[in-house]
Amino acid sequence: MTIATPTDKLLSSLPEARPNESAVSINGEGLTIRDVVRVSRHGSPVRLTDDPRTRQRINAAADYVTQAVDRNKPIYGVTTGFGGMSAIVIDKVETAALQDNLIRLHKTGTGRRLPIADVRAAMLLRMNSHAHGVSGLRLELIRRLEIFLNAAVTPHVPELGSIGASGDLVPLTYIAGSLIGLDDAFTVDFNGAEMDAPMALGRLGLKPMSLQPKEGLAMINGTSVSTAIAAHCVHDAQALLATAMGVHALAIQALRVFT
Repeated sequence: MTIATPTDKLLSSLPEARPNESAVSINGEGLTIRDVVRVSRHGSPVRLTDDPRTRQRINAAADYVTQAVDRNKPIYGVTTGFGGMSAIVIDKVETAALQDNLIRLHKTGTGRRLPIADVRAAMLLRMNSHAHGVSGLRLELIRRLEIFLNAAVTPHVPELGSIGASGDLVPLTYIAGSLIGLDDAFTVDFNGAEMDAPMALGRLGLKPMSLQPKEGLAMINGTSVSTAIAAHCVHDAQALLATAMGVHALAIQALRVFT
């Protein structure tokens, strides 16, 4: 009789590349480290849930922002400036331009590029966060994350520039700017080929788009990049632990044979 050991259980929980593996469904809940690694490292497909309740929440949040702007309701970063300029009122005709300018403002990263797997993981986590339906951005933007991941289009993101606790504003800016094709200064890896974001959109049959009120803030004000890197670290630590336990078990077996 074969007895499952803790090592066996740990190894079986680790993701592997499997042909024709089912898509990772994104609904804002239940995303696991296994799911993240399946998508980020092994290219498993991603599918935004068809649950009408999720779609309704997403659309309702976007509609709420639009109506609030029309009523000149004061909302931080939407009808006001940011940080120390939060007391400055933004006219509703300029609220959309504010979001595009927010992306331009935070394109200040430096250093080497983050590994593609880390960026893909961050995109998946951001997609899952938006799927909660409280971000206030359009469904189309969430769909673009899905399209990019499934087509192996990965924005180039510098490794330095995040301010951590206040959000991965800078690295997420490179993802957001690429998704909308803000300008050709945003570049991507398109299944191994390097090109500017507007060109990549063209190959995908998409057009550049301008952000609506709150969308820029929603897309970059989070910790998805740091979380992505942490998820990979946890996964790799589990793999190393499983390997170490397996090696020790074999060593003990060998000692028993020769003693």
